[in-house]
Amino acid sequence: MGSTCGTLNVHETAVVTTWTDKEIRHGPASCYCYIPGINSVDVSSMPILKVHECALVEDTRDPSKSKYIYGPTLFRAEHAYQRIGPILKMPVLDQNDYVIITDKSGNKRIESGPKVVQLVFGETVSDVKEAINLGVNEWIALLDKANNANPIRHIRGPAKVYPTPYEEVVADESRNVVRKCVEVNDATALWLKQPDGQVILIDEPQAYMPKVGERVEMSIKKTLLKESEFCIMIMPSGQNVLRLGSKPEQRAFFLPPFHRFLPFKMGQIQLDSFHCLPDFIPLSFTIRTSDNVQVKVDMRVSFQVYDPELYTKKPVDFYTQISYWVQNELLDAFAQQNFRDFLKHYAACARGVSEASHATFSQYGIKILDVQLIHFACLDPDTQKLLDQDIITRVTKQNELLAKEADIDIMKREKEVQMQKMDIDFERSIKENNMLLKKKELDVSLRVAEVDLQIQEEKKRTELMRIKKENVVSEAAFEGEAQGKAIAAFLAALPADVGSEQRVQLWNKLRDLEKSAMIYSKVDSVQICPEGTDLRKFEIHYDAGSAQYMEKNPMLLPSILGYSGDGGAAMNPGAASSRGSSSASGKKK
Repeated sequence: MGSTCGTLNVHETAVVTTWTDKEIRHGPASCYCYIPGINSVDVSSMPILKVHECALVEDTRDPSKSKYIYGPTLFRAEHAYQRIGPILKMPVLDQNDYVIITDKSGNKRIESGPKVVQLVFGETVSDVKEAINLGVNEWIALLDKANNANPIRHIRGPAKVYPTPYEEVVADESRNVVRKCVEVNDATALWLKQPDGQVILIDEPQAYMPKVGERVEMSIKKTLLKESEFCIMIMPSGQNVLRLGSKPEQRAFFLPPFHRFLPFKMGQIQLDSFHCLPDFIPLSFTIRTSDNVQVKVDMRVSFQVYDPELYTKKPVDFYTQISYWVQNELLDAFAQQNFRDFLKHYAACARGVSEASHATFSQYGIKILDVQLIHFACLDPDTQKLLDQDIITRVTKQNELLAKEADIDIMKREKEVQMQKMDIDFERSIKENNMLLKKKELDVSLRVAEVDLQIQEEKKRTELMRIKKENVVSEAAFEGEAQGKAIAAFLAALPADVGSEQRVQLWNKLRDLEKSAMIYSKVDSVQICPEGTDLRKFEIHYDAGSAQYMEKNPMLLPSILGYSGDGGAAMNPGAASSRGSSSASGKKK
């Protein structure tokens, strides 16, 4: 084979095969020629790897040197024995993604995002998987196939779970991977089966996640009893346990494991608890009297469980037992009577049945309170028609009798009311008389007290007058004695040449001066005039208008007082009265 010539463009590669070897040429190159022994030339484009792309480069001469290359890059073979495989997308993991990578030794590992996984030669990668996000009070169960000691583990949220390469998620019976924690609160509890087979009660409020090997058998509600209610629990041993609502410590509880309630059947209804209050059972059956009259009766049997402790010792299906027993007793009683006696005495028969029931049901803590006939009807239409007519007649007579009795009762009540009114009036008059008597007694007591006070006051006043009299006498005696001593001292102090008459005159003058001083101390001003002076005193009265006029004309005053031009011999009373109702009067002293 001759030589071959050619050119290589950019991003082109040529593999030249000769007789003995291979070699590679990369473009751009002008030519390759005159290579002796050329067998073939393979020209190809260089692979371009983009971002997040990879390719396996195999070394056919030395496989141990095979490797992955990653983009972005342009692959240029190092020698002619390198081969590039198909371009692959590298796994791009988000924040919740992960992959399982298996190396050439068989070991596995987890690669979690966010990242781009770059493979190594000899490794294999699984499909992208999503991590398990657990919220609050959520959990999952994981089975580890590589762990023989503890293959199962539980993980509780909040958490993000990446299962290990050998773990797988265990789903529940409903094929739910993520499970909810079981809520335990004041109204709900759990029966929990433990790995050793024991079943315990979990009643502490929480969000419970079962441990490995545990299983929730049942979620139970709290039993709440009213004060008049009771219930009976049957233990695994078969013993009955009574719970009373009348006891506060037994009023609210959770049913223990493997316990169950003794059911109370009321017809088609089944109850877990019953009450101690009166209740009733409806009955409907057909009786036949001794004169072969068939009557359908509707009855109501009132009963009561009065002793729960006694009933717990001997529990019975009281609904069925009471129904059958009352029905048998009434059938036997009515079968011995004809129809007319039945109409007259059915109430007495019912009372007899209720009284006879005590001996039968008292041992169970049950008593029948009353048996009432609610309705009855004859099965034969003709008999029923006669019965209706008889009932109408009886009802009419009974109504008339009741009306008369009502009238009599009204008259009795009116008389009683009148008697009560008279009694009330009598009692009121007695009370009023008593009140008047008490008032008079109080008035007399007050008067007596006032007289006593007046007597005491007069006695005190007499005593006061006596004391005042004694004080006046004593004071006069003291003053007389002092006056005598003063006169004696005054006379003794005068010179000896002063005669007795002069002494007396001096003493009198001294007393006159003391009297004048006392008078002067009692008045605001004193006018002293010579003896024989002619004095006149005038009192002038006028109103406010005349006072203002006199203030403006003071010179009119002498004329008003009688001192005009004639020396006061004549006064003009009209002038004085024309000045605003003035008046003047004169007195001579």
